[in-house]
Amino acid sequence: MVPTWRHRRQRIFRQTATVVPPTPLVPACDMDEKTAKLELRQHLRAARKAHVVTQGSAALQLQPECRAIFRSLIKKSIEVSFYQSLPFEPSLELELLSFRADGLSLPAAESRAAPLTFLRWSPSDPLVMTPLGFLQPEPEAAPVTPDLMLTPLVGFDAAGNRLGMGAGHYDRAFAANPHALRIGIAWACQQVATLPVEPWDMPLDAIFTERGIIIPPTTRITA
Repeated sequence: MVPTWRHRRQRIFRQTATVVPPTPLVPACDMDEKTAKLELRQHLRAARKAHVVTQGSAALQLQPECRAIFRSLIKKSIEVSFYQSLPFEPSLELELLSFRADGLSLPAAESRAAPLTFLRWSPSDPLVMTPLGFLQPEPEAAPVTPDLMLTPLVGFDAAGNRLGMGAGHYDRAFAANPHALRIGIAWACQQVATLPVEPWDMPLDAIFTERGIIIPPTTRITA
């Protein structure tokens, strides 16, 4: 019998449970939600920074079986959006570009209030710095509609809920591209027990970390 995604997921979890110690989870805060999110972001950014400083690199190294799943998802997708990582964010750019050079896009935004758009990009194309402090394609680049979105995050939980930087850019991008698979890229230290959920939140379909892959119960990945 050919193993299904569910069988492979169960095997990954069994292997992870026997090899990798549990990720410490940040407890929920007993305070108003806005203050709790602010403090949680500060805590997780500090944990993320400490991890990268200790590791000496922000390049995310996937476990072998997770790498195979990651590559399979990317190869099945026509338009893949990824991101130019900010300091201490995990980066899968080298992994992605090692086998994919077309059908790629990067997010672009000109202000905190502006929605994200996704612009065509290839490894030979120049990048420009945005007022928000991240690199994006030149404004003349063609807009595209991704069917798989690799997204950075500040925190996540096992249900696939995502905590971002607070501007709502990816929340709005998810809503504008509801068909696209939403794949989080994170360090394992960014996982928390639970995150508060807003009515507009859309869960991630998977989260890749250096320790393994988290597949939420609501995932749309079927094979």
